[in-house]
Amino acid sequence: MAGKRKTVMFVGGSLMPFCRFRRALIERLVRDHGCRVICAYWGDRADGFFAPFDLEGVVWQDLGGDHASPPGIADLPPLARLFRTIRRHRPDVICCFNAKPIALGPRIARLARPGARIVALMEGLGSALSFLLDASGPKRRVFRTLTRPVDRWVLLNDRDAGVILDLHPQRRESISTLPGIGIDPDHFSPGPDLLAQRRLIFVGRLVPEKGIDMFLALARHLRGSDWRLAAAGLPTSHGIAPAEIESWLREGLLESCAPVHDMAAFYRRASVLVFPSRYEEGLPAVIMEAQASGLPCLVRDTPVLRGTIRHGETGFLVSGEDPSDWAAALKRLEEPATFAAFSAAARRHAVEQFDQDRINARLIGLLLQA
Repeated sequence: MAGKRKTVMFVGGSLMPFCRFRRALIERLVRDHGCRVICAYWGDRADGFFAPFDLEGVVWQDLGGDHASPPGIADLPPLARLFRTIRRHRPDVICCFNAKPIALGPRIARLARPGARIVALMEGLGSALSFLLDASGPKRRVFRTLTRPVDRWVLLNDRDAGVILDLHPQRRESISTLPGIGIDPDHFSPGPDLLAQRRLIFVGRLVPEKGIDMFLALARHLRGSDWRLAAAGLPTSHGIAPAEIESWLREGLLESCAPVHDMAAFYRRASVLVFPSRYEEGLPAVIMEAQASGLPCLVRDTPVLRGTIRHGETGFLVSGEDPSDWAAALKRLEEPATFAAFSAAARRHAVEQFDQDRINARLIGLLLQA
């Protein structure tokens, strides 16, 4: 890139999304575009599972605080550190993602660096921003005021794009959508004899709204069958207590429930992903990764999640809270030829729609747009 070396700053809720989902994007900004990248995040030390990766041209800043708690007076020290970090590094682009950085970051960014381009990458409403669905709510009006400095919105589904357009109707040309945050189809690739693994998996933070209770209900329903169930669950300070997780293991509902470092290997030892989330998702990377790994997916039937799979081709959308409905969808995958067709279609769908190189190229274009 000719001219002045650009500095791009990402402000995230915790270390997890940087390490789990953003590394390829950051590497490409540094390697292909000559950017300097600042990664600032709310401390979230309670998770304790991820550590900053070492890459020349990348600076890390722990802002402290707790990204999962509601915004409040405890966020003043992290916001003060954010202000000082922006003043020190003078980024050209400031990209806020996750709920708290999107809500609180743009005003601080505009104050600290008036000439910076401010981007909000909203990957889903989640529980923290679900109030935006209430057209008359007071929190919605506050959020609209706080996010007026945003120059470019990037969303992962049309519903969320519509929410932002309703909040900022004058910014229609500044609202973009992407088909997820992308996955590496070479890294996430199918293992041998997936159906023979007879293993159902849950992947997600261990909070109730992610639907872990539905996964456990399915485990109870399948007692006596040869299906085994495992969870790659990331505990959080606001999630399910460790003692309760231990009780699931003692009861034999799950063969494992713990954070997983090598997710690609975890998928290769599985047969089917179960995604019963009630969360206000964007376009979950978990479903993209699983399909790239050849796993058919059973996904809760919600308007936002309908775009993640091809119903009846790469998996099934399942309605309701009855585990027998989820078990019935699973049974349709048990015939080997049917499973093989779904597995191949899932892999093909992920490669065609969710390749990170293509998605990152589009996102970088939006970040560095003149």
